[in-house]
Amino acid sequence: MNDRNIHHVTKAQLIEILINSRKGCSTVSIIARYDLDTQMLKTGNPFLGKGYYKIGDTVIMVQFDYAKSMHNRSDGDQEAANNGKSPYTPVFRDDGTKTPLVTLKSDNSKFYLAGEFVSSDSHVFDKNGAEINKETFRAFWKDTDMRNNVKTTKLINWKVVSLNNILRIRVDGDEYHLIHGEVTLHSAPVQHAIA
Repeated sequence: MNDRNIHHVTKAQLIEILINSRKGCSTVSIIARYDLDTQMLKTGNPFLGKGYYKIGDTVIMVQFDYAKSMHNRSDGDQEAANNGKSPYTPVFRDDGTKTPLVTLKSDNSKFYLAGEFVSSDSHVFDKNGAEINKETFRAFWKDTDMRNNVKTTKLINWKVVSLNNILRIRVDGDEYHLIHGEVTLHSAPVQHAIA
């Protein structure tokens, strides 16, 4: 990708970009940083508070009809579809079309990028930027599918990422690097991502 397609933006600018992005279902590529303390079980965990973090390279499908997709994937089973109701509120454009953004129903001041998980690769690092084998943490992942190393059993593997975690994002062919202030990003795991 050449430099003219790379833009440095604030979170507020990214919200505007996502609201004005192409309408209809599309894929978005993101590189995000997650504090591992928020993704691990607390009880008996020797890794908490040590500064471990994860850099994830993820592709998600955005702006699709969640309720309709739940119904279709439950083979018309209304009970299964109803159990899949989202705790998020979609953000709509002025013309009534859906954007890739959602807010929590309980707190509409925080924006998230949401969609169906397509693919992901991630790497874990210590506070000094040295890569650590992810298997080291497996017993402490909050997500039971990750902890047990099994394929998800969810009808839709829904992925919601806080805009606060996003470092880079590709939308409609352009790449945006988020300006977050003091964020350390070690380049090793992301050189291949969003290439």
